[in-house]
Amino acid sequence: MQWQQCYDTLMKYVDTCPDDLYVPNAFSLMGNSVQQLAAHDSGLWARYRGWLESVLYSNTTVPEYFCACMEQIAGTFYNEPVPNSANRGVSVVQWLQLNTPCDSAFLMQQYENDRQEQFNLWQDTASGNSLFDTTLLSMAQLGLDSLLEIHFQFTSDTAGVPRVDTTIFNIPPSDSSALNISATTNESNHAILFQNASTNWMLLESIQIIDSTGIAFFGQPLNETAYLNDSLVPGNTSTPVLMTLEVRDTGSYDIGLLVTYRDALASQSYKVVAHRLPGSSSSVDQEAKSTLNEFALYPNPSNGSVTISVPQNGPSTVEIYDLLGNLLFRQNTSSRVVWGGGSIMENSSSSNVYIVRVLTHLADGAVALGSKRLIIIR
Repeated sequence: MQWQQCYDTLMKYVDTCPDDLYVPNAFSLMGNSVQQLAAHDSGLWARYRGWLESVLYSNTTVPEYFCACMEQIAGTFYNEPVPNSANRGVSVVQWLQLNTPCDSAFLMQQYENDRQEQFNLWQDTASGNSLFDTTLLSMAQLGLDSLLEIHFQFTSDTAGVPRVDTTIFNIPPSDSSALNISATTNESNHAILFQNASTNWMLLESIQIIDSTGIAFFGQPLNETAYLNDSLVPGNTSTPVLMTLEVRDTGSYDIGLLVTYRDALASQSYKVVAHRLPGSSSSVDQEAKSTLNEFALYPNPSNGSVTISVPQNGPSTVEIYDLLGNLLFRQNTSSRVVWGGGSIMENSSSSNVYIVRVLTHLADGAVALGSKRLIIIR
């Protein structure tokens, strides 16, 4: 009776006062109550999650509210009596680390502890006929994709670190050529995945940054090792690891990555070249106030011409770069620009990715800057 009263009271508190300073603390207290009540009602976890989803955006100004609510959603997946419940909970925790400001030291430690426990269980079953499955699920598989897409409507790209691209490494590597990543801001996030290109089961243990002179790290500055503990069947791809690149000047930088995996325990070195594209043209005052520029780019992906439609609140400059930082196109406009690619398209038989950047000079003297990836499919 006591736990039920606590649960009902806190639920009403969150429903009626979502902007109150102490609401984030209420979520953890509710979780304790559900833990007790679910011992006699296993369906409560699913009902509690449904309610959490309904109030997730009741407060869109305090990040702690979103994080506390999402951590409870992860907890419902951990505790719900279904197969692979741990994988489901860890999947949500990892999504929080990769996509939100909720990547606290506590959450990171929780993730690493959970994956270590799974790794130990994987080892225990490795000699048997059936390996313990440690594959993490996507948010779509958990039915959370549409709900979580809303989160990015309340998250300014200028407030957080933008996620730029996704790179897939084959293990063992198919060739020795360097892979390229690029960014148009001083600080950017890059998702790294690994694909099991062998014919055997494989356990990815860790990825370590070497020879980066401090410009790359995982999570927090100077953290150069990420522990994966991710098991892969042949052909499968790992869950993403987010590497932050912090480069102040334009140019190209070499980053070494050392991946440790277990088929027979081995390490594999990779060379990554990071390209820092120009963040602003030479004609723009570097001290001017800068705001986010929301422009339209369509169709994207495209197999032909694309239209860049700029905000009609000042003269704009449209620039298009390749991933090596080469300027391919520049045009001034006050409405829209159509880019057909010219000789670049004619001479290319493969799909390519480009960076479209738009600078708009506003009436108050500020400069609105925005960039988007353009994918050309051949």
